[in-house]
Amino acid sequence: MVDIEQIVRYPSIIRYGHSTSDFELFLNDLLAAVRTHHATVVAGPHTIEVFGRKVVSHIKSFGVKVRQAIASSSDEQSVKEISDVAGDSNLVISVGGGKVIDVGKMAAHGIGVPFVSIPTVLSNDGIASPVAVINGVSKFTTPPIAVYLPLDIIRMAPIRHIRAGIGDLVSNISATTDWELAHAEIGEPIVDIAVLLARGGAFSILGEPVDVTDIEYLKRIAIGLIQSGLAMELAGSSRPASGAEHKISHAIDALYRDKVTTLHGEQTALGTIVAQFLRDADVSHLLDFFRKVDLPTDWNKIGLDDSEMADVLVHAATKIRPERFTVLEKVGMTRQKALRVLGELKNLLMSR
Repeated sequence: MVDIEQIVRYPSIIRYGHSTSDFELFLNDLLAAVRTHHATVVAGPHTIEVFGRKVVSHIKSFGVKVRQAIASSSDEQSVKEISDVAGDSNLVISVGGGKVIDVGKMAAHGIGVPFVSIPTVLSNDGIASPVAVINGVSKFTTPPIAVYLPLDIIRMAPIRHIRAGIGDLVSNISATTDWELAHAEIGEPIVDIAVLLARGGAFSILGEPVDVTDIEYLKRIAIGLIQSGLAMELAGSSRPASGAEHKISHAIDALYRDKVTTLHGEQTALGTIVAQFLRDADVSHLLDFFRKVDLPTDWNKIGLDDSEMADVLVHAATKIRPERFTVLEKVGMTRQKALRVLGELKNLLMSR
């Protein structure tokens, strides 16, 4: 049974911003709620220049002492270094992409202080989730108490990162379908509101895509990614946003990281096409949408031949989170079956 009286942690302040006055209003409300006297700002080597120093300056203008820390990678050593820098800080703020946010989130969780997320890209759903990926392993932590989205900065990020965020969000369709499958097949508990939030965020950006750097479209992506984070908190795991499509992405990383240079969200988009095809679902709408926003739908286009992609599917089914039941386990994936399915999917790709 699912504990329907569980305590749900979620960001109480979520704001968009275009200007200095927007950010100052966010800080005013944040600092009134937290009443911090000492904060640590975590940024990457690039994002410290893009927006990090501005964040530090504005926080100092409120009379708060600020320490700065640079996170270059998302590993245990970086988490320890950030935790050491934070010291007696009673607030940690990350300004940057997924790795910076994950390291700051993990450090704040470890020292027991609130965390604030200020993403400079929308490339994945970690911006408001309780999950941090450290050394390639997902760890359940504490979600941020506040999220600020500097849309003027985000829209200037490499467009490929925005597309990756779209891919990661749309992959919720596959992930939630796998969760429902596991509930029906093996009795895994399911949280219906988490399914609705995760799936609703995905469907909110489908349809006729506009310019992916359009402010209103970026807001929809951001809202969807935040919904994914809340869905994970409700679920108590990454289940509503991670199924067969994420197993496929992790298998690509495990087997061909030196060969394939695609981003996580690009890989989950491809994984979603494969997973939906395995379910005998109509993938024509997803194919059309992904092609319009320039997300990969063909493994050959990311540098994998059919034999390598078959290895990916088998590895995903047998080595990646074997405790998480998905369509890969349902069909009993073998190399022979993988090659057959990929051949059938390739025929469909070539016919459209």
